[in-house]
Amino acid sequence: MPETYFGMPAQAVAILLIVFGVLVLVFPAILHWLVGILLLVLGILMLVSGTTAWGSIWSRTPAPGEPPRRV
Repeated sequence: MPETYFGMPAQAVAILLIVFGVLVLVFPAILHWLVGILLLVLGILMLVSGTTAWGSIWSRTPAPGEPPRRV
């Protein structure tokens, strides 16, 4: 079972952070905007993945014999 962070697969979070890192290196003048946007995106993902209503909508029921999914 793939590992998740903020309700997203670990690879998706890694790609998101790499993209923001490259943008910071290429455009250091807009660092404060990029950091602000990153914090907003991660904060929203944390809120959405931590809400039980959203979690129940997006979580799948495990197959018989499969351990429950950790989010």
